[in-house]
Amino acid sequence: SNMAPGDVEYGGLKVDNDGTLELRYAMTTTADDTSTLDEQLDLTIDVVTGPGVDGIWYTDDDVVGEANIYGPDGVLSSAFFGDPTQGEQAGDRTLASSASERLRFKATLPLDTDNTYQGTTCTVAFVFDAEQTASNP
Repeated sequence: SNMAPGDVEYGGLKVDNDGTLELRYAMTTTADDTSTLDEQLDLTIDVVTGPGVDGIWYTDDDVVGEANIYGPDGVLSSAFFGDPTQGEQAGDRTLASSASERLRFKATLPLDTDNTYQGTTCTVAFVFDAEQTASNP
C-alpha cells in the first residue's frame, strides 16, 4: 500500500512437500479484472536459500539460490512458472519428499508510472498446482 513510483515491496512463501513422494508444482496468477494496476506492477520471483545480513527472510538482501524463475520485472497480472497441465512441463519446480523451498516475490512500481494509478488497488491470486512425479511422466 502507498507505493510511489520506484518503490519495491517484498513478500515470500515457503513451499513444503510433507509427502513421502517427490512432487512437481507450477504457479499461475488470476487477476481481479477490476484494475489495471496489476498490469503496471512488475514482479520478479526468486528462490532464496537464506536470509541476508539483516537476518530477515524475504527482503532485498536474501541469499538467492535461483534468480528469476519469473521475471525479471515481469507483469504481475500474468505471473507464472511451470504449467499446471498433468505431467512434466517446462518450468515446473520439483521438490523431493520432505523438502521445501522459499520463493521471494519482489513487486516494483516502475519509475515511469503516471498519476493514472494514484489511489488504485488490485488483487491477484497466486494459484499453485502440484502432483506427485511417480506415475506422472
